[in-house]
Amino acid sequence: MRFAIFSLIALSFLCNSSYAQGRIEIELTRKDGAKIPALLSSNWYQSACAPTLILSHGMGGSRDGLEYAADAAQNSGYRVINISHLESGPAALKRAFGAADKSQILLDRKIWDGRSQDLASAIEFSMEPNCKPKPFLLGGHSMGAALTMIEAGAIGNPPYKGLDRFDGYIALSPQGTGWAFSNPQAWEKVHKPVLMITGTKDDGFDGDYIKRLEAWEGLPSGQKRLAIVDRATHFTLAGRGGPVLQQRAKNIISEFLFQMKSTWNRSKLQHVRGIDIREK
Repeated sequence: MRFAIFSLIALSFLCNSSYAQGRIEIELTRKDGAKIPALLSSNWYQSACAPTLILSHGMGGSRDGLEYAADAAQNSGYRVINISHLESGPAALKRAFGAADKSQILLDRKIWDGRSQDLASAIEFSMEPNCKPKPFLLGGHSMGAALTMIEAGAIGNPPYKGLDRFDGYIALSPQGTGWAFSNPQAWEKVHKPVLMITGTKDDGFDGDYIKRLEAWEGLPSGQKRLAIVDRATHFTLAGRGGPVLQQRAKNIISEFLFQMKSTWNRSKLQHVRGIDIREK
């Protein structure tokens, strides 16, 4: 390879983060020849085949979103690649808002074919040259979280088949039953470590944050963690605003990523004010 629902456009907020300083702009070439903008963390080339996190934004987002999550990963010793999904960027979000049946947009085959190719390109790029990152993680927000959980083994409604190519998964604003998943058993085949983060004001297409907890409830036991951040909204977790609340999310992500590199233990953030941690 060569360089070549619903979240609003996730804007950069933590302007002084280590991830924001020195990010590397690249283009990935998909199988269909499309050029996909992506951002690499500034430490990408500093160590060969370091632990790696791929980030997938939600509907209406871009590679510039989820900066707080990327910063948490870089500070935890991970390389980060944040990809833009062109078929589910701002134009797709605008179409969805104007559609009588929004699920037709959310489940559009063109959108999911694009996301599938984007992810395949990012994986291929992360493995150059002759690299198998360890650990190798996928994370996403909203529609990106749906992609993440389907990749992990959940049975979803979108026209996408997951291949479970990662060592662990991070789902920000995960989807419960609704447009993305049809029944409470959808997540029962997800066996690798998972971190889910939502907020008490994380409303979405299918309902409030309580609806999102169905994804957590459907997961089997074994290295699974849920964090509920008090007052965090859907846009907070997309990367827009709320620096105090985003810092809490960063701490949650950092702890998970450190444990993925070492030994899994119960979270030390269980008694931190404003964070509800659940494990199984």
